[in-house]
Amino acid sequence: MERNDPKVLLRFARFALAALCAIVAVNHARLAFAGEPSVGRHWVFVGVNVLLGVLILLAPRAALAVAVPLTAQQAWSHGRALLASLDEPPFDWASLGVLVFFPALRKADELTPQALMNVEALMSQGERSATKAGADISPSPHEEDREPGKR
Repeated sequence: MERNDPKVLLRFARFALAALCAIVAVNHARLAFAGEPSVGRHWVFVGVNVLLGVLILLAPRAALAVAVPLTAQQAWSHGRALLASLDEPPFDWASLGVLVFFPALRKADELTPQALMNVEALMSQGERSATKAGADISPSPHEEDREPGKR
């Protein structure tokens, strides 16, 4: 299979999202074992993140059934935490990550092999159109004579 094959890109995106779920599950387990406040909540999120990661890989559409209510809950809790961190440092990077993850998960659901092929076809069509219109993106002969860094 080719590196730019839409199916390969789709599998990579899903694997990356599932890997993030696994990392978060491990972190929640670490916090629970350390006796951090809300031990029970940490164990719940170990299960939720493991379930979500498995569903992303095996049944992406079913992952949305878990992700939609979880997105609302996470936007509420991590959104509040992120806003509070703007007034009272340190900045809450974990909350920012959570708030970016769920929209990325939704976008990854839209990355079907057909959608990726359509994007690739449009990009190829755009490149052909630019060449036909006389747009030459190669460097001019004079640019090659310049010293490196002065182009």
